[in-house]
Amino acid sequence: MVRLLEGLERALLLAEHPAIRDLTRGATPTVPNGADRAARVLDAAWTYHHPVGTCAIGTVVDARCEVQGVTGLSVVDASVMPDIPSANTHLPVTMLAEHAAANFLRA
Repeated sequence: MVRLLEGLERALLLAEHPAIRDLTRGATPTVPNGADRAARVLDAAWTYHHPVGTCAIGTVVDARCEVQGVTGLSVVDASVMPDIPSANTHLPVTMLAEHAAANFLRA
C-alpha cells in the first residue's frame, strides 16, 4: 500500500506539471487525501486475477520445484512462474504439474 500511495502521489504531481497539464487539458482526477485516498487505491487496485511468482523458480524453489532449504517439500502451481502468462494460468499450471509428476516427483 505504501508503494501504491507513493506512486499515486508522484503521478498526481506529474499531472500538475505545466508540460503535462497542457496535454491533459487539466483533466487531473480528483483523489482524496489520507485514509480516503488509501480506500480509493484499494478499491481501484487489482491483481490481474492470476497472481504468480510468490515462490518463483530460482528464488524460492529450484528447477525441480523443490523448496530451497526444506527437504521433501515441492511447490507445483502458478506461484513458481516468474512472470504472469499472457493468458489464463490454468494450462501452464497443468503443464508444470504433468512435467513435475513425470520427472521430479517420482520416488
